[in-house]
Amino acid sequence: MIALTPLDCTSEAARQRLHELRETGEAKSEQVGARAVVW
Repeated sequence: MIALTPLDCTSEAARQRLHELRETGEAKSEQVGARAVVW
């Protein structure tokens, strides 16, 4: 097991946050796409 430095922990947390934001963004774009189809 490689010991994580504070920077590694921060970047890992940031990576997870970006992943969450991307999933949220995709969900929103799907809603927008559905709305566009309705229009």
